[in-house]
Amino acid sequence: MKQAGIAIGLFTVVFGGVHIANAVQVYRKEQRILYLLDERDHLRSLLNQSESK
Repeated sequence: MKQAGIAIGLFTVVFGGVHIANAVQVYRKEQRILYLLDERDHLRSLLNQSESK
């Protein structure tokens, strides 16, 4: 019974670690996408300004 508890504990630690790593990766990707969208909007506004002159 004790071995089962240890196995479950190890599984939880490993799986939890993987889950956290995935969550961090997703967060970073989202931040990157938001940054690129901001850049695109910024460049578009600069382009619009230069065209309207």
